[in-house]
Amino acid sequence: MIANGLTLRRGSLTRAYAVALPVGSELRLGYVVAAEIEGPGFDGSGEIGIWAVGELGGGPVVAVNAFAQEVSDWGPADDGSGPDLARNAVAASAEAYGAEVCASSAAP
Repeated sequence: MIANGLTLRRGSLTRAYAVALPVGSELRLGYVVAAEIEGPGFDGSGEIGIWAVGELGGGPVVAVNAFAQEVSDWGPADDGSGPDLARNAVAASAEAYGAEVCASSAAP
């Protein structure tokens, strides 16, 4: 689902990792997903996008970090809006950090 929103021509996601967000979170998002981006102009070494999704394979998608916002049409949200507040909360979460570390350090 996230890959469908990539704005890169011939871009793709690799080394994707999903981490569940805490149950009952007011964010109404279920998972944070981090993935390396490959495509023209990106060599796939450390260029990690982070998104929050409602469900794996569906639901709302929010681009969490600036790189994900740059390479996909899943963000940015208006400042102070619900998606913006959710994005900021997810960006600061241990789950986002964990997913990013996994995507960054995965063996090819």
